[in-house]
Amino acid sequence: MTQFRTPALVILVNIFIICGPVTALETNDSNIRQSQSDKPLEEVVVTAPQLLVSLRSRIQNAEEQIYSKYNDINKIDDYDIKCKKSAKIGSHIREQKCEPAFFRNIVAEDAQYAMSQDDLSSIRSNTRLVSQYSKKIDAFRENIIRVARGSPELEKSLRSLHRLKETYKTKRQKCMKKPSLLSKLRC
Repeated sequence: MTQFRTPALVILVNIFIICGPVTALETNDSNIRQSQSDKPLEEVVVTAPQLLVSLRSRIQNAEEQIYSKYNDINKIDDYDIKCKKSAKIGSHIREQKCEPAFFRNIVAEDAQYAMSQDDLSSIRSNTRLVSQYSKKIDAFRENIIRVARGSPELEKSLRSLHRLKETYKTKRQKCMKKPSLLSKLRC
């Protein structure tokens, strides 16, 4: 459930600005004002079910903020994370793909080499490249941990993202257990 909190102070201030002076003029009683200001302020809480699409959007926004924070703190340009939206060949569905700058460069160099040799079949798969550059990837992972541990704000954001993803996973599992197609559309 998402909770939207509206401080009662904002509501009370607006009511007082609009209605307060009129009431005070009509009654001419300063005790009414005094009793209004002595009342404790309350909070109005409105809850609404959160749809999966909303959770996915929140996860994507959180990831983008984390990548941005990480890139700002990270001192090694090769380890900056770059994201790009693209569709796979034969599809119109665009997906966001994020990878470290050094890996993007490796993929690009591999493709350029294959094109220069007029042999596109020699382009190596990402899986093969990950295997070949495993030491560099391990160093990248160690850098992420080091940067996150050095920034309480980034570490807190990562924990928050993890909770969001767990909430999404749980909600999706519950949604998929519902019997009809229409109920899945409402999730």
